[in-house]
Amino acid sequence: MKILYFHSTIWSGFFASLLGAYAGQRGARTAIVCPRRFRQPYAANFAAGAEHVDAPDTDAPQDWERDPGEVARVAALVAECERASGRALGRFLLACERDIGAGYSLGAFYWPALEPRASCLADTALPGRIALRVFRFVEQLFERFQPDLVLARAFNAPLEFVARMLAVRAGVPMLCCQFSKAIGKRAFWTDDYLMYNTPGRELFAQYTAQGRPASDFAAGFLDEFRTRPRTVDYIAANWARTSDWATEHRKFLALAKAGVLHRLGGGQGKAPMAVLPKVCEYYRVLLAQRWHAGRFATFGEDALAAMPYVYYPLHKEPELMLNYKAPLWHDQLHAIRFLSSMLPSGLRLLVREHRFNWGRRTGAFLDALAAIPNVTLVHPLDPQFKYIRHAELVVTDNGSTGWEGLLLGRRVLALEPCFYDVLPGLHRAPDPRELDRVILDALAAPAVRDADGHDQALGRFLDAERATTLDIEAMHGDVTPTMARIDELLSLRRAS
Repeated sequence: MKILYFHSTIWSGFFASLLGAYAGQRGARTAIVCPRRFRQPYAANFAAGAEHVDAPDTDAPQDWERDPGEVARVAALVAECERASGRALGRFLLACERDIGAGYSLGAFYWPALEPRASCLADTALPGRIALRVFRFVEQLFERFQPDLVLARAFNAPLEFVARMLAVRAGVPMLCCQFSKAIGKRAFWTDDYLMYNTPGRELFAQYTAQGRPASDFAAGFLDEFRTRPRTVDYIAANWARTSDWATEHRKFLALAKAGVLHRLGGGQGKAPMAVLPKVCEYYRVLLAQRWHAGRFATFGEDALAAMPYVYYPLHKEPELMLNYKAPLWHDQLHAIRFLSSMLPSGLRLLVREHRFNWGRRTGAFLDALAAIPNVTLVHPLDPQFKYIRHAELVVTDNGSTGWEGLLLGRRVLALEPCFYDVLPGLHRAPDPRELDRVILDALAAPAVRDADGHDQALGRFLDAERATTLDIEAMHGDVTPTMARIDELLSLRRAS
């Protein structure tokens, strides 16, 4: 068995242990794709015979691009992968909006002027050429290594996105490991393009068909959340990350050191990001937070209880929930304008900015948002649950706020597929042109028609999620359950 793994800075130690177990217990041959500066977590793997594949520098022109025949061959490969996977190359470019796809979100948020971002904005044909370089690199890797299984933390990063397209074309299973957004400190494996827990959804359908009552665990979860609502652990941990001036500047020094070492080493592989744009970014965000503080509103519980409103929280940008999973709504200014144009009379649209966008917006973006009829921009650090609790309707593209709204018994409308879209109480809008009708119908219906049935559905969903996910701490301590879960998924894939 040959396993190809694409490095992620998240859980690199876990993946090193997992690959080591496959090699030691099952005699698997493994290859790890990562930049040279990130080799350290896999030192034991490489010492035991794992192959290191350096991440390519696809920003630079390649020798093969001077051969028109080879360029045509790679272009034909891309077209073949598009047909096999059902995903167009444009989806790849949008998912890369930090750099080569920057034109898709120009003006929506501030991002440091790192290469190849600036070059791709100046030459709109360059993103397509870079995409061909990524395809050729991954294709040659597949041809040489011939993997039987491909593993990654997610599918949305450039190499992983292309690897998944090539894996679908070749019939090679590719799996990723994702945090559960329903139950804290748990994770699951999936081959789903949107990276949702497919086995959990299928088990929920079985539980529903069987009329299985929700467990005591699920009932306790609902009671605890409604008493003390809180965001799922890994998201809350991301929000809680704080860094002082000294810590940030130590990071800048480390980045500068990595750049020097890369040059001294002959400049092989992809270079670390330039340090000066990151320094400028740090101070720009701090200043913008001060400049823009007065543009955001806050409301108390009494004011919200007296105000008829629809609540729409924004995602951070750039963010895979938008550029990978919800391309129709990735332009959040457009999404707000559209929602406002579909709003029934007598309602305001309260738009809560994401805390990670604070200081990244431009004045022009905030001016444009402030001019939209019946829209109020809410401060990103004002606690969110009071806005959910008092909303006539919670609208989300695919975010976890919708899940929280359902837990709190609110009307929820999801614009895109989401991890909880199997729940019967959720409103959906399959045709955006009919969104106003969907909103009117949702507002005319009670928030919860049958309280016991609503809670039973939520409970079955929680039970199915728990049964098909793994405890993260236990995963990191013992990779055996992970290997068993991967075996199950591969067996299901073969059976289908």
